[in-house]
Amino acid sequence: EYNQAGNSVPADEGQKSSHDLRIGNLPLMHVREGIDNVRDELTRHFPEEKEAIDQFLAIMEKAKWQAGQFATFRIFPRWLQFIMSQLLCSTYIKYASMTTEEALGSLTKDGRLKTVLSAFGGDLGESISEGSFAMQAAVLGHVIEGCYYPEGGPIEFVRGLIPTIRSIGGDVLVKARVDQILIEGGHATGVRLANGDEIRSKMGVVSDAGMGSTLFKLLPQNVVDEYLSDLREHVVKSSGGISHTFTFVGLNGTCDELGLRSSSYYYIPCNASRDMDASAIQDFYRDTLLDPGVMDVSAGIVFSS
Repeated sequence: EYNQAGNSVPADEGQKSSHDLRIGNLPLMHVREGIDNVRDELTRHFPEEKEAIDQFLAIMEKAKWQAGQFATFRIFPRWLQFIMSQLLCSTYIKYASMTTEEALGSLTKDGRLKTVLSAFGGDLGESISEGSFAMQAAVLGHVIEGCYYPEGGPIEFVRGLIPTIRSIGGDVLVKARVDQILIEGGHATGVRLANGDEIRSKMGVVSDAGMGSTLFKLLPQNVVDEYLSDLREHVVKSSGGISHTFTFVGLNGTCDELGLRSSSYYYIPCNASRDMDASAIQDFYRDTLLDPGVMDVSAGIVFSS
């Protein structure tokens, strides 16, 4: 069972706002399910930028859906991948190679609007001056579709997935840190845990620890030298992601009893009366995240469940 996240906005006939966005002292903005609702809200705040808003949303929709097609084409031979990608994924290919900063700069000169359109960029873990606009489009596309959470909270995902995994012979282990991925004959054959135990696999190993951790901590370096040296060079050249600090707060009582909203709340502190530079704002709060001398923090408060 899933519940829709968000609180009703009285002025909008009770329609739910899944995300509330506050940037400096700009008026509070409500993100409601559906691209038309998002267009109306943006146009209400930036009426002189209607053309840029329409172009942005059109590009976002194409890039978002074409990303899935582009990934699917990887199952075909390379020559067919190229033809199908060029024919059906031209928008995605164009904007995947552009940063969010470049893409927004080609649409509008309004710093306030660029800050609003990139407000959810922190979810990516990349600076908007470096990260792909296609990924930004995917994140905003997800937000526009509305948000839902499982009744009973995130633990319901665990309760639902573990029996399914175990029913086909798998298992889920906790407090079982992986020390190394085992390689034999150029193939991943299992993992060695920190306590020395080994778990073997006939189908290989999938690592979701991140590219850097996998290459530099989990794989033997002689294996990386032999098979993955080119990939290692790309990882070394890439910058690290944006740092995030998460605080999970447990409260006694229901949302109604405590007067809590279920809309996600994004706050980006800045002086909205001055010219904005979306990239500079993001980089400033990334670099000063742990600086006790900086009182403000760019933060997202996710709905309670």
